[in-house]
Amino acid sequence: MNLRHELKYTINPTQAEYLKEQLTKIMTLDRNALRDKSYTVRSLYFDTLNSSAFYDKMDGIEFRKKYRIRYYNFDESFIRLECKEKLDDMCHKTQFRISKEMALMVMKKDLNSIPLSEYNLFTDFVMELKLNHLVPSIIIDYKRTAFVQDALDVRITFDEQVSTRCFDLDFFSRRFVNQSIFNPNEVILEVKYNTILPIHIHHLLNSVVVNNQAISKFALGRDKK
Repeated sequence: MNLRHELKYTINPTQAEYLKEQLTKIMTLDRNALRDKSYTVRSLYFDTLNSSAFYDKMDGIEFRKKYRIRYYNFDESFIRLECKEKLDDMCHKTQFRISKEMALMVMKKDLNSIPLSEYNLFTDFVMELKLNHLVPSIIIDYKRTAFVQDALDVRITFDEQVSTRCFDLDFFSRRFVNQSIFNPNEVILEVKYNTILPIHIHHLLNSVVVNNQAISKFALGRDKK
């Protein structure tokens, strides 16, 4: 497993705008960005019936794993299944593209109708659904601005307007009432890299951020329910 560093911070909107302006000069915007340079992310997280993923996070368990289905800018033609594994400040993410029909079968728990012709992440996921009784847990929406540096595989993101829906797990619904789960006067800054964070990016971030924090949008949303 190739682990990446993942550092998270909370900053205010003024600090976020300053960093975005500076990063525009040295990094590239994510390909999902729209005209305002951001894009929407919608994620449906899965957990066991006794909420083991949530309590592992709250209890500070060293190694954790969770599954989610995600799509961007409300584009239902491109959906990904992701498995994120965490070990302290290190993470590993595996991705697999699925269809809307596959996502709906999972959400409806129609597992016996899902074709599993080859071994992949989706096969693992279906086995987890069956063996560990994973169920849809919570939907998280937010607006993200992301910068990438492909040469060293560095990714820096700014997440705002983080919200969830109480007792509503209709992943493809366009009519819903969101509940904010994060201070609107704060922005979640995430820094991900493999082994080296370029020194000029390190100095830029250090001019604003102080201490990294254990922030989980999944846990913030579950804590609100």
